[in-house]
Amino acid sequence: MRLGWVGRQIAAFLSMAALLIVVSGFLQLIGAVRQATRQAEVEADLVAASVGRELSRIVQDRGLSSVDRIGPDPGLDGVLLDAMALAPSVFAVAVLDPGGRV
Repeated sequence: MRLGWVGRQIAAFLSMAALLIVVSGFLQLIGAVRQATRQAEVEADLVAASVGRELSRIVQDRGLSSVDRIGPDPGLDGVLLDAMALAPSVFAVAVLDPGGRV
């Protein structure tokens, strides 16, 4: 009778340890996802600011009347490719007009 009770204690202890490991793993995963999300948000903000500054500089250097006329500019592709290289978390970078078209 005593061995059965000890066996149940060991089984309960092992199941509690396994539950603790699983819960701890999920908490670590949630923390990692939150941190990666914050990092991606910061990188996106930095890329947006950098692209905005470069576009303003291109508009001033080329003497364009507005950012709307920058579409066919050859320097635009370089600016967007550089932005992608600066932020590995950012999937795509595009310049949109006020109507939402690329």
